[in-house]
Amino acid sequence: MEHRKGQLHFRYYEQEYPQENDIVVVQIKEVVETGAYVSLLEYDDKEGMINPNEYSKRPTLKNFYKAVKLGRQEVVRV
Repeated sequence: MEHRKGQLHFRYYEQEYPQENDIVVVQIKEVVETGAYVSLLEYDDKEGMINPNEYSKRPTLKNFYKAVKLGRQEVVRV
């Protein structure tokens, strides 16, 4: 556990990064043309990216940009 800017930050898991098919909680930090940058909340806010084509089983860009909102927390599969 470490102290940063008046807040405590820590990882919930021993691994530094999640493994493929792990379920993780993320927070949407930035939405760009190529996808969404997210913060992996359970992994000490490591940065990740969601590709629009991998967001759902029926991917469409229109649905992706409607669903992904800045600041929202989502549960996703790696």
